[in-house]
Amino acid sequence: MPRQSRDKLFVRQSEWRDVYGGRRDAATESTRALPIDSCMISQAPFTTPVGTRAGTVFELRNIIPFVKEHRKDPVTGEPLTGKEIFKLRFHRNAEGKFACPVTMQLFGPRTRVVAVAPTGNVYAADALAGAKAAAAAPGGDPVAADLLTGAPYDPRPASEGGDVVVLQDPADKAVSALRSSAALHGGAPGKPGTPAASTGDGAAA
Repeated sequence: MPRQSRDKLFVRQSEWRDVYGGRRDAATESTRALPIDSCMISQAPFTTPVGTRAGTVFELRNIIPFVKEHRKDPVTGEPLTGKEIFKLRFHRNAEGKFACPVTMQLFGPRTRVVAVAPTGNVYAADALAGAKAAAAAPGGDPVAADLLTGAPYDPRPASEGGDVVVLQDPADKAVSALRSSAALHGGAPGKPGTPAASTGDGAAA
């Protein structure tokens, strides 16, 4: 007589990984995107965030010593000076979480997050969509006003010569690659999670 089938009393390693969300392989872990509140050097939460027009984000105490020594962006590998670094002004909601100051949308891993370089104010991209559309329209105004300060800025993307810097965009592979934990180029001033010593230097506003 045929042997009676029995329910399997174990889970294969491949099933644990692929079906039940088990341990990720090294390649997956190395390309995991950093949270929006993380310094791209230390990969730890920042306290004084600064950014560049390339969309890279750092803790001030980490990037200034690095730029002084290496004269380049540690993520893109492109030349970088202290004058090209600007302060980022993130808004926190009543619960202390990062959110858009206009739409109040939380900055989760799927949120498209942008900054206005001249002011450093950080928004959900949807909040600036109107200004971008107006500038793109025939005869449109090439200058927009920052939604918090009223300061003028160019609503075009920084990649096109404007002032809107994309900090996070899950739909854009190039932007996501910048936020990958495997993206660092060259040495960092401190081990992951260990900020460099404070230098007292400031970034351009």
